[in-house]
Amino acid sequence: MYIIADVEWVQNQTNKQSPTQLSAVRVDENWEIVEDFSTYIKPMNPTFYDWKHVAYSGGKPDQFIHAPHCYPRGRLSCACGLWSFQR
Repeated sequence: MYIIADVEWVQNQTNKQSPTQLSAVRVDENWEIVEDFSTYIKPMNPTFYDWKHVAYSGGKPDQFIHAPHCYPRGRLSCACGLWSFQR
């Protein structure tokens, strides 16, 4: 099995980056999707609240503000890590 992941990022005025969305799929040896995982990610701080940026597409500001965070080793990294090791 393989895990394929996609992370969306946004950059603030000081060129720092913050992830906004994480999606992953687990595929079998025939590249058929076995399971998927997707979540919004809470921006690191208000300097990343550029809601018109493509990295925020598909969601509303409240969904991102109240989403799990991932810095450092936040709830999101734990959730995705647990998902990736489940059988």
